[in-house]
Amino acid sequence: MALDTFDYPRTLQPLDPASLSRRFARLTAAVAGLLTAYQRYQDQRTLESMPHDLRKDMGYRTITSAQNHGVAE
Repeated sequence: MALDTFDYPRTLQPLDPASLSRRFARLTAAVAGLLTAYQRYQDQRTLESMPHDLRKDMGYRTITSAQNHGVAE
């Protein structure tokens, strides 16, 4: 089979620079979003691992303090 008669899939065709730029921007935004979510997850685990007294000293609201101040969670 000659290569010039082979029907290449769309993904193998050359892309214009603007299309590559948009794809790279979307990929970069997705990776940044994943990293931000992972950092939030790590921060939450860090807060949860702290002793209650230390969290209270930092001003972190506990369930009982939120109930005492009428804050809905």
